[in-house]
Amino acid sequence: MTVSKAMLLEPSSNSWWIDSAATRHIVQNKDMFVDFTEKKVGEHRIYMGNNSYSDVLGIDNCQFSINGTSIVLHDVLYVPNILRNLISVPVLTQKGFEISLRFNTVLIKKRSVLVKGVRVNDMYSLPIDNKNKVCIYDYLSVSISNSSYLWHL
Repeated sequence: MTVSKAMLLEPSSNSWWIDSAATRHIVQNKDMFVDFTEKKVGEHRIYMGNNSYSDVLGIDNCQFSINGTSIVLHDVLYVPNILRNLISVPVLTQKGFEISLRFNTVLIKKRSVLVKGVRVNDMYSLPIDNKNKVCIYDYLSVSISNSSYLWHL
């Protein structure tokens, strides 16, 4: 898997960024995991866009909230020295999600759930709620027609 050099800039441990080049979801904050399977150093590595490798120190499921909608990512790689949490477009589309980029926004949709993100410095970020349920990007929104639907990626 290749992670572009842009992913190595401007760290943010609680936001998620949409990446069309990443072949897996990747997180740098171990606290994002709801389940966790530890990996030994050297057991699994990812190739970075700056021609370096990083060790994967764990894998499992992460959960976060976007405007009250629970999002669960499966088989997320824990790579503590990556500086952005990445959501893989290829993984999403393989699971039936539609991703579209329009007017500096990213739209991710499956069934009745629509998540919107915004372009920030040539990348697209999602509006993740913090622990106090306050949206990091107040100008983003999520619309759902069925609030009991749990979004699994």
